[in-house]
Amino acid sequence: MAAEFAGSRKQPQRRYACLSSFAIKLIAISAMLTDHIGCILYPDAVWLRCIGRLAFPLFVFMLTEGASHTHSMKRYILRMLVFALITEIPYNLAFNGTLLYTGSRNMLFTLTLGLCMIYMIRTPLAHLPADRESRGLIALLLFGTAAELLRTESGMMGILLIYLCCMFRDRHVLKYTLSEILFIVWGGVQPFAGFAFIPMELYSGRRGYSSRLLQYLFYAFYPAHLFVLYLIAQSPFFS
Repeated sequence: MAAEFAGSRKQPQRRYACLSSFAIKLIAISAMLTDHIGCILYPDAVWLRCIGRLAFPLFVFMLTEGASHTHSMKRYILRMLVFALITEIPYNLAFNGTLLYTGSRNMLFTLTLGLCMIYMIRTPLAHLPADRESRGLIALLLFGTAAELLRTESGMMGILLIYLCCMFRDRHVLKYTLSEILFIVWGGVQPFAGFAFIPMELYSGRRGYSSRLLQYLFYAFYPAHLFVLYLIAQSPFFS
């Protein structure tokens, strides 16, 4: 979920770029919290879900940025997988009211599969085509299918969004256009996710405020806020 930078490398600076990775992550978790408040506590408040559409594209954006700068892609994948496993029980409680539920898997599993796809795209492996585009299509099919079989949140659509952000990372107009087409095909309130392109375009390439503790707090926020919302939903004061 949180982008992990290996050093001080920056993208080419744009005059209007003013948001650090810290700022974008704050926007993303705020949108996610708003979305889950709407989904769990106020399901009829569609406007909350519309605001919440910004969250997943921003997490995907920071995921691809983190994959470009991390010291170790394997440790990044492992860390994401560990927090995906930790999140599963709060996720099941919040959305299904039970400890165990096989009908869906939380968003971090989708992001973990997306990281595996990025690793496969960027790392020449034996028995795979040498060119990046061919590896990308194979990886998309493989991990998109895995997301559908595992029933991860957003499934193939989520993996496809990660693919677009990875393959067209520096081709902004093409990336935004293809992503918005994906959101429209996705349906429902998903086209509102296109507003996430605004903070993406304002990204400066800088970390902003950063520490190891903060990095883990961003990861932990996902399961923690789901569990708190579950407790609120079960509270007699709320009902």
